[in-house]
Amino acid sequence: MRGALASHRGHGSALRCQAVLDQACLTMRPSCLPFVVALCLPLALATPRAHATLITSANALLPGSVYLHMDAPTRTDLALGHAEFALGSGARVGVQALNSGLATSGSGQAWDLGPNGQWAASGGYVAVDGGANVAAGTYASLVFDFGALTVAQVAATLNYNPAFEWQDSPLPLYIAAYDRTGQLLEAHEFLINTHAAQGGAVVRGIARSSASIASFEVTGPYAAVSRIGFTSPVPLPSALWLAAGGWPVLWLRRRMVARQPV
Repeated sequence: MRGALASHRGHGSALRCQAVLDQACLTMRPSCLPFVVALCLPLALATPRAHATLITSANALLPGSVYLHMDAPTRTDLALGHAEFALGSGARVGVQALNSGLATSGSGQAWDLGPNGQWAASGGYVAVDGGANVAAGTYASLVFDFGALTVAQVAATLNYNPAFEWQDSPLPLYIAAYDRTGQLLEAHEFLINTHAAQGGAVVRGIARSSASIASFEVTGPYAAVSRIGFTSPVPLPSALWLAAGGWPVLWLRRRMVARQPV
């Protein structure tokens, strides 16, 4: 319901920004090129250009991807709606519930998915303990993040309760990927019907051509995730900006100093 509009607004802003920069680069005199490069390059690198693909199978993830089951969080704070899972080498995956409480299989209770059946606690899960208020614009969401890392592909084994309706139509499940600044990269929404199956689930995710995904959102009434898979996380040290965006500034500064009269 909201995915396509949000995605369109995000990419539209980036395209308008890039058009302004392109026009500036075309109209500048050659002697001003260093100034344009110093301004344009860091912004161009920061603008998401990679295309995204909807993932519908765990097998679609690249070889060597990490698969994390939601059965053994290393840290859980239900009062804050937060849990963390360790990956080793200091890396971790965090999950935050928004507009609802966080439920985990650690409670020992099966998770009710309404017409879509239920999940046994023994399988492991994290879930949002809430539905949706469309009129108020509030939706229960799970937001997964990779700490200081980013990934190119992410997919979750998930389900939700489709009994909630808006204008006589069932609410869809919504997934979205965001970059490190919170900019929406891509979003999709779809219906799931597992016919009251015990442990029924589907795999849905987002694949991009570069490691730009910093967080992954799953939104839907009583949405639950039993496993999340993603490509090997990539760190983004602060030195990357200096290597990719800082050199024009340093070159320009040296040139200006060199041209000053002695």
